[in-house]
Parts: sequence; C-alpha cells; structure tokens
Amino acid sequence: MAAAARQEAGLSLLVTSGYRSDAEQARLFAAHPDPKWVAPPGTSLHRNATELDLGPPAAYGWLAANCERFSFAKRYAWEPWHFGYVLNAGSTSLGYDGEARGGALPSFVPAAYQEAIARAAQRWNVGAALLAAQLYVESGFNPFARSPAGAEGIAQFMPGTAAAYGLADPFDAAAAIDAQAHLMRDLLRRFGSVPLALAAYNAGAGAVAGCMCIPPYLETRAYVTRILGLLGGAADLATPSFEVRLVE
Repeated sequence: MAAAARQEAGLSLLVTSGYRSDAEQARLFAAHPDPKWVAPPGTSLHRNATELDLGPPAAYGWLAANCERFSFAKRYAWEPWHFGYVLNAGSTSLGYDGEARGGALPSFVPAAYQEAIARAAQRWNVGAALLAAQLYVESGFNPFARSPAGAEGIAQFMPGTAAAYGLADPFDAAAAIDAQAHLMRDLLRRFGSVPLALAAYNAGAGAVAGCMCIPPYLETRAYVTRILGLLGGAADLATPSFEVRLVE
C-alpha cells in the first residue's frame, strides 16, 4: 500500500501507531479518558496487531479511497487515520457506537443477545455476524441447551474447553459468548481460514490440524455448510492462501 501511495499520488505514508499492549493503552486512556477517541484498556483493536494509525493528513483521502485494495478498512468515520487489516473474515470489528463494521448483526439475532455478541466481537476482533451464525447453528440461541455429547449452553461448550477458556458457567449466555469469541479468535489465528476454524470448533482442533481440511464427519460438514450459508457462502470467507478440501 505504501508503494502504491508513493507511485500513484506521490505520498509517503507514515505509521504513527500499530500494536499497543493493554498497559500502553491504559497510559493513553489515563491521559485522554474519552472512549470515543481512546479506547479503554482491554478493548482497543490495537491490542490485536491488526490496526494501523497512518499519516500524513494529506494521505487520508487516498487511504479512504484505496484501502480496500490492500485488505484494509477505515474503522471509524471520525478517525481518518485508523485502518484495520480485514483479509481474514474473522477480523471485522465494531465501532465505538456498537454498530457492526464490515458485517452487521443478522436479523435473526434475538435482541437479548445483540449487545453480548457485539461486545465479544469487539473484544476478540472476530466478526459479529460469524459469532451470530455459529450461535444460531449451535443452539438456536437457547442458553440452556444440552447436547447428547455433553455440550452445554448457548455456545455448546464441552466441560474441558469451557475450563480452558475460563468459562465457569456455560449457561451464562454473555460469558459463554465471550468465551466463544475468544476460542474462535484462537482458531482463526491457528488455521487462517473461517471454514477450518469452524470445523475445529465443532470437531476439535486436532481433527483439523491432522489434515488441514474439514474432516470427513457428516456432522462437521453440515455444521460448516450451514454457517457459511447463513453468512453468504464460503467463497466470500475463505482465506485465499488456503485450499479447503472436503475429504472422503
């Protein structure tokens, strides 16, 4: 993107901020405690190493017009310098006002769970629409769901996975949704693909890592297909560097 800006517009892009630790964010927030301009510690997208604050101001117009060519998105209307990397579908984010950026909540999401999904998506930098589609398929948004295999709650956590992600009560919908987003963030980072991350959520990471494919389990195939269908299809979501194979 920097090379294109230089060649096309004679602009030299500057990176004024990138990754920030929670400690650094806390210092910034203490100095400027306005959450519209400085996110509270633990909520800034800069903690996910997907965000860049860019300059100079003369480049803002070019960046807004061209960022999508390079898999970046302008995050907030009031911050012309802030751009986030969105190549992976799991990296869509939410604005300060809670409105989904790059993937609004689907109409099938019950009002009771919209805020929890939005906050978890923002905290873990996972697409809100992806989390919503998962919950629809996992439990139909039933916070008291139990599966024959022993999965519990709205996000259908097995006891071992719940413990690993600090989820004390899988029937606490807000806590379960936050843990779901945390787990999906980890799976998206590990497998680099939404279909593979979904398969790992359903069948276990080991089953996917063994072949780097969607395992040949009818339940897992149906699970991935249903969620991708709700999101508009695999073609829009798969990371280009991966080939997702359904193996017999």
